[in-house]
Amino acid sequence: MCLSFGRTSVFSLLFEDFSFSFFIASNTAGRVNQQIDAATSISITQYFQ
Repeated sequence: MCLSFGRTSVFSLLFEDFSFSFFIASNTAGRVNQQIDAATSISITQYFQ
């Protein structure tokens, strides 16, 4: 009983850590995409001027 509880708590800790890392990674990817979009739109407007 105690062993299974320990395993469950370790699993939940790993799952929370994975979710947090995934949240950070998706935020970073979104920020990179925004920067790429901004650079693309700037270069397009400069190209058409």
